[in-house]
Amino acid sequence: MSKRAAALAGRFVAANDETIAAAEGYSENQWATVCSAEGWSVGTLAHHLAGAHGLVMGLAEGLAGSGQLPPVTWEMIHGMNAQHAQEHGACDQRETVALLRSTGDAVAARIRALGDAGLDRAAPWGLADGASLSAAQLIERHIIEHAQGHLFSIRETAGAAR
Repeated sequence: MSKRAAALAGRFVAANDETIAAAEGYSENQWATVCSAEGWSVGTLAHHLAGAHGLVMGLAEGLAGSGQLPPVTWEMIHGMNAQHAQEHGACDQRETVALLRSTGDAVAARIRALGDAGLDRAAPWGLADGASLSAAQLIERHIIEHAQGHLFSIRETAGAAR
C-alpha cells in the first residue's frame, strides 16, 4: 500500500469519524435545524456527505486509472445536490450514521488501494476552472476538505440549536 494513499485514507477516516461522532450526539431538534450556509438541515447535510464520498471517490479512481475526468459542471453538481436534499430531507438519524459508517469504510479502502502513480495522475477539470487536478488533490479537496467544511457548518448550526 502506498504511504501517501494510507495517509489520505487516514485523514478521510478522521474527518468521517468526527462527522459520525457529531451526528450521533444530536437531539431531534438539532438534527432538524437548518444550516444557514447550505440551506439544509443538519441531518440532510450529514446524509449528503455520506452519499457524496462514494461519488467523488469514483471520479478519483477514474482519474487515477485513465487520467481523465468527466465533464462535470457546477450546474450539474447543484442539481444533484438539490435532488439529494429533496429525497433525503427527512432522513433518519440512525440510518444516516450507519450510511456514514458503511460508505466511510468503503471509501477509505478504495483510497488505500490507489498507488502513487494513480494518485499523481492529473487532468484538467471544469470544477477547478480548467486547472489540472491530480487524483490525490481530488481526494484532498473534494472528499476530505468537503467533509471538514460541512462538519464545521453542522457543528456551528447544531451548537446554536441546543
